[in-house]
Amino acid sequence: MTEEKSLFLDKLQENYTARGFEVLEPFKDSSSWGILGHSDREILGQLFVLRGEELFNSNDPKASDLLEKAMKISPNSCKVLHSAVKVYMGQGLNNVRYLSAALRAIEHGLTVHHPSFELHHSFVQALLRKGALIEDENYFIRANEVCKELVLNIDSEEKNIQARFFWDWGKILFYLGKNSGEAVDFYEARVNFCMAKSLGLEDPEFLKDEGDIHFELAELLGRESLYLEAIECYQNSLKISHDSLDAWYSLGLCYMLLYDNDNDQKFFFLADTSFSNAAKVDSNHLMLWFKWGQLQLDYGKQYDDVDILASCVEKFAKANSIQANHPDILCCWGEGIMLVGTLTEQISLLKAAEKKIAASAALQPENDHVWHLYGCCFNELGRYFNNESMYLEAIGKFLQGLAINKNSVHLWHGLAYSHFAIGELKGDIALIEKACNFCAKAMENGAISQPQCWNDWGVALMKIGELTHDKVYAIAALEKFENAMNLQSSLGVNQECDSELVYNYGCALDFLGDFSDDPIYYEKAIVALQKVLTNEPSHPHARYNLALALSHLGELIADAELLEKAVEQFEMVIENDFEDEMAWNECGLTHINLAQIIFEVALPHKSQKCFEQAEEKLQKAVTLGCSQAYYNLACFHSLTGNCEAGMFYLEKAEIYNSLPSLNEIMQDDWLASLRQMPAFQSFLSNWKQKNVSGR
Repeated sequence: MTEEKSLFLDKLQENYTARGFEVLEPFKDSSSWGILGHSDREILGQLFVLRGEELFNSNDPKASDLLEKAMKISPNSCKVLHSAVKVYMGQGLNNVRYLSAALRAIEHGLTVHHPSFELHHSFVQALLRKGALIEDENYFIRANEVCKELVLNIDSEEKNIQARFFWDWGKILFYLGKNSGEAVDFYEARVNFCMAKSLGLEDPEFLKDEGDIHFELAELLGRESLYLEAIECYQNSLKISHDSLDAWYSLGLCYMLLYDNDNDQKFFFLADTSFSNAAKVDSNHLMLWFKWGQLQLDYGKQYDDVDILASCVEKFAKANSIQANHPDILCCWGEGIMLVGTLTEQISLLKAAEKKIAASAALQPENDHVWHLYGCCFNELGRYFNNESMYLEAIGKFLQGLAINKNSVHLWHGLAYSHFAIGELKGDIALIEKACNFCAKAMENGAISQPQCWNDWGVALMKIGELTHDKVYAIAALEKFENAMNLQSSLGVNQECDSELVYNYGCALDFLGDFSDDPIYYEKAIVALQKVLTNEPSHPHARYNLALALSHLGELIADAELLEKAVEQFEMVIENDFEDEMAWNECGLTHINLAQIIFEVALPHKSQKCFEQAEEKLQKAVTLGCSQAYYNLACFHSLTGNCEAGMFYLEKAEIYNSLPSLNEIMQDDWLASLRQMPAFQSFLSNWKQKNVSGR
């Protein structure tokens, strides 16, 4: 080497060490490269790489040109090639263009250089990253083939290099498993992760990736133990790097799926906390807010938790602020708003929910789930306004969904609810029978495993029984409620937590008791309704129905103590709602029964007091608009010997169309005195004539 060349080489070396890039200017033109020797070219190439990296960091578009120039200046230098590839890989985390440039450089290097382990490993990493970025399985397949050859020569490499290789190979197999859906790929990935771990690898990202393998296997095989293994990996990762968004998010997903599978509230709260921690790391992660919202939506639906549902609405609003008007976000957002509106009786929220769901349906008209929610929203509007037209709108939405998917359990169930609501509103037995048929249709399509559908079917049958006074329907309803309760038991659900179902079951038993002389039905009804009140003391109807069951049983077996308990319960209902006319009416009837029993055991003074209480309660019921109380007052006055007043109230009952059937009137023991009066015979004759004439 001449002294001049040696000095030039020393100058390049100094510039390389000091990152002095001004020396590069004369060599940007390839015509100046001819005077350079191999060592000059290599150092100059490395300087171009360093300058390119610096420009990359400042987002200068010329950076890539400098790396290309570096490899052209020194095409046979492994150092320059590795340096350029390293820079490309660093910039190519989310950039397909730079990963492609890295792959081109590596593939060129493999043809002109002695293929080193390091270069092959870089090739594997570039294939892995690009495959993951563009979701192309072919890159993973090619990377896997390279790994199979490369592992044969791995023993001579340092442990940390071996560990990184097995980590990368495991990730490749992980992606292959996600594409194939084959458990064997995930198990092979686990083997490689175990190899990496045995070599001392404890990187937090590595532990997070290991958790992902267990997570995917858990979803594929449905094994809870695999979810728990994934959780352990994520927790270990977070011990090292507490601010890892991906680890917190993945941990939250794990707990969320465990909650879905086990219905254990502790998993809900663990998932909720994990998502909260993830949001502290990055508050603009779309899927985080969406999944967090879904978690809270599911929990809020199950437990009617208004606060959690309101929180889920906030989560979907945040997701929408990151990506506006995504149909799935709009759908869930609308559902959350609808549920809050339903539980709080806020019409403004129900209307807002309808707009969100309508927007979602417009964006994805082939999604039957959206049409189900659309129908549910109109059902809630119908319930709020007590409006048939709203229910008809709901029916239209459900039918539109069924045109897409005729096997949807939820659509058939929703259709049943709409028909029942209209039938109940109009007293139309045919519509309620249709509701029962739609419940049966839902059962055919899989609702047989859903307690709520059994419950609603039972409610519809109960209503038909009330309208027809036919115990066959009550027996059928009881069977449906028992099916729902047995199903809950098999699913490990605490029946006492489902107040609605236990309440309906108790009411059905009480209703059946009215058709039977067997006190067992009333006794079972009392037990069921007491359970409801134990679990939910403020249940809107359970105390009233408990009082009814106590009153009915007390009347049947002539038990004054039971009747007194019934009075206590009715008075608690009245204390809570002073304008509950039916509670006043039934309390008055109970006092009449109590007065008769007390009179029979020779306590006339106490009996008289009960009669006075009865009249007071029945008069209050009349004042509040209870038309049934007129007939009961007629019975009261017949029993107490004031037949003139009895006839007055009997005529009032006829005017208000609240008389029972003719057969019941003629067989009612309480009207025995009244029936002896000529005025009664005249009333009866006129009433019959009116009925015959169609009045």
